[in-house]
Amino acid sequence: MNRPLRFLLDGYCYHVVSVTRRRRPLFRDPHRAEILQDTILNTSRAGRAYVLAYAILPDHFHLLVAPRSGSISDVMKSIKGYTVKRINEMEGRRSSIWQEGYYDRVIRDEEQFRLTLEYIHRNPVEAGLADRQDAYRFSSAYPGAETDLEAYFGG
Repeated sequence: MNRPLRFLLDGYCYHVVSVTRRRRPLFRDPHRAEILQDTILNTSRAGRAYVLAYAILPDHFHLLVAPRSGSISDVMKSIKGYTVKRINEMEGRRSSIWQEGYYDRVIRDEEQFRLTLEYIHRNPVEAGLADRQDAYRFSSAYPGAETDLEAYFGG
C-alpha cells in the first residue's frame, strides 16, 4: 500500500502521534520510556526542533514540536530511529518497535495550540496513568520537565 503524500511546511508547529507496532505497551517499562524521553529532549538540545510538549504513553507518544532545521519527517525519523537503536542495544536484539509512519497535524492558531497542549497533558490522566497531569513523569506537564515554550515564543 502506498503512503499518503505528506506536504512539508516549514516554520510550522505540529501535533504528532506515533504508535508502537501492534500497539504493544513497550513504554510501560520506565527504562524504555526514559530512552524515548531522552531522545525527544535531545532533539531540542541538538537544535533540530523546539519541543513544546510531549506525553509518552505505554503504546504511543504525543509530541507538540516545531522543526528548526529540516522537516517534521526528518525530526520523526530521527526520534523513532534513535529510540529503536537504543532500545535494541539495551535489550540485545534487532526488531522494529514502531508502526510505519505517524500522524501529524499542523497547528494553525493560538487556540488550536492551547487545546492541543491541554489534550497532550490530559492524555496520561485519561489513560489512568496518573491522577493529575503534573503527576506523570513522562510528560512535559511534570514539574521541572524541559520544554522550549519560552524560547519558541520569544520569552
